[in-house]
Amino acid sequence: MSTATFTEASSGVLSSVVGLIGLGVSYQMQTGLPDVVASIVMASIVSCVSVFLLGKSGNALLGQTLPTWRVKSLIETLEAHAAVVNVYDVKTELVGVDTVRFKAEVQFNTQAITERMMEASQELAPAGGPLQAHGMLAMRLKHLFPQASRIACAVCSNRLMEGSSEDECPLREGDPHFLEADRKEVPVEKTCLNSCGRPAAEGYDSCCRTCIASSGRSHGPVCESRVLADDKTTEVWWVDLGSWVRIDNETQERIEAARREGRTEVEFHARGHPYLIDLLAMAQINLNTGMQRDIKSTESEEDEPHEEDEEEDEESDNEITPPWLQPRSSREVAAAPTRSPRLVALVNLLLSPAVQVPLPAEATKEDEKLSQEEVKKVFKEHVKGVEKYLFRDMPGQYSLNFLASAYQNGLRAFNGTPMDNHLKWLMRSIVHYGHEKKPGAARYLKEVAEAFLDCQAVQARVVERVGLELLGVSQDFKGLVRAMVGDYKVMAIKMLAIDHLSRGVVSDDGNPTHYENRLTADLGSLVGLNKDDIRRADLDEHARNRFGRLHGPSAEKAVQRFKELFDIEALAKTFCNEVNSFNENSSNDSLPGQFMKWADEKMTQKHSIFDEETCCTVDVQEPLAIALLEVLFAGKPSNDCGEEYRGVQVQDLFKLELCAVVAMVAA
Repeated sequence: MSTATFTEASSGVLSSVVGLIGLGVSYQMQTGLPDVVASIVMASIVSCVSVFLLGKSGNALLGQTLPTWRVKSLIETLEAHAAVVNVYDVKTELVGVDTVRFKAEVQFNTQAITERMMEASQELAPAGGPLQAHGMLAMRLKHLFPQASRIACAVCSNRLMEGSSEDECPLREGDPHFLEADRKEVPVEKTCLNSCGRPAAEGYDSCCRTCIASSGRSHGPVCESRVLADDKTTEVWWVDLGSWVRIDNETQERIEAARREGRTEVEFHARGHPYLIDLLAMAQINLNTGMQRDIKSTESEEDEPHEEDEEEDEESDNEITPPWLQPRSSREVAAAPTRSPRLVALVNLLLSPAVQVPLPAEATKEDEKLSQEEVKKVFKEHVKGVEKYLFRDMPGQYSLNFLASAYQNGLRAFNGTPMDNHLKWLMRSIVHYGHEKKPGAARYLKEVAEAFLDCQAVQARVVERVGLELLGVSQDFKGLVRAMVGDYKVMAIKMLAIDHLSRGVVSDDGNPTHYENRLTADLGSLVGLNKDDIRRADLDEHARNRFGRLHGPSAEKAVQRFKELFDIEALAKTFCNEVNSFNENSSNDSLPGQFMKWADEKMTQKHSIFDEETCCTVDVQEPLAIALLEVLFAGKPSNDCGEEYRGVQVQDLFKLELCAVVAMVAA
């Protein structure tokens, strides 16, 4: 029972008691005065309780917010997290004695989140307390003492060969890496009978005939090449592109081949440019431009040189010489956990042209109304410190000048393309919105200003997104969910780019926007990436010049890896969080608002989207979210799911005939 209910009931009981006492006293005294006094007391009790309850209800309805200092502390705590860039548009409301509703718009650091997800994919999955603890300790020991794992493996192998049982080797117990090694036969290497120290040739007692003739003092060419081929060093080469970047796999192989042959120079061509790697001078030279960059080698990829990252000049992009997709190595990033056939089918459906965000409506013409100085003034008034923003941290290259130029002439990289006027008019719409000091102008202008710290590919992406948002381009429920799926496809593209960089498939700087555009242009039509992203990627000259196109088996491998990296589980959780956020303040055009409208039209059991106890709040769980995605884009839930949701067959939750018709029309 709530405090309000208890107070109201108590006041009623107390008033009744007072009234009865007044009547009794009046009867005994044969006068109406006690009854009048009792009535006054009753009215006073009811009035006081009513005022108290009215005040409590008013606070609950009108909203009582947290103190400013407390809100500021919460914002600072959130922004201290590496994955959070900015927190704005904060709203708080006290909904109980110890309960607060906190609403805010959070801008996340996609690169930090992507790197964490890639790291998480390599961590051991929980498999019981002892095994998980053993795995964590093993990973930490391996990181701190790389040689320890090799020593432990050798010790355990020797003990097994001596006849000891597997249980006597504690490092092996429950460790999947040791168990995998145990399945393989440990070969006993036979050495040359001439005591030269080399392994004997297969089927012979010596390494070669020359060794026998010279009593081990010299060896034949076949023997020499075999020894070189058996050298299993893990040397890795790096080139200085402002920060040390791993040289791609193809060039690594060229360098190793040259060293085996005794050569000190490696020549190759890329994008019409001849390059020379001088192993004596430890330099990579562009023979056309004369540009020279330092190179170095390390014993393994774990010994990657760490230096303070520096952004390279936009024009130096032509100095990077990438190959293309290589076969996966044993050191590749671990694949995503195995999914059920149902989720695999859903991923294949979502990552197809059938679920693709179409091109947005073209921006309407927006005339130039402000001078360049007035444009700069608009940004200075709304974005703190914008006058100090530098394009790619290059001294003297102030972003404010590029912002004013983009307003007047558009983005230089897109001049003469179909997107030229589209982006220019959107940029002008954004600036005019800020000039008129409309709601949220500071947030929109800050997003655009921060985009001009980076290359024009990033600038175009942000200008188009913010501009279309300001123009009020609205969508129905299916369109909003399609856009959410598109956002997760973009995240998967970023993860795929980082995956390729980490494996040396390509070389790029620390912010591989252009390589992401290369992947977007080549894989976009295969996996249903947003059409506006594909259009921008096709116009990226740096992506076109720096990287070769993906086609054939290379594209198929990239698509398969892309599907592994696409996080369908996170998508389902995000969908639940979005629709469950519905409240009285939700806009009809928002995803929660459109979901309520869709559920009313397409669901037979409408109450199933609410919580079971009160049916007052939206409470969609992940199993229903998966079924909703299937119904939206396939017209019906999976045929073999056979599951129930809150006691009802999933198939019976929807008006399947209507959903199927809508899906066919959309297709």
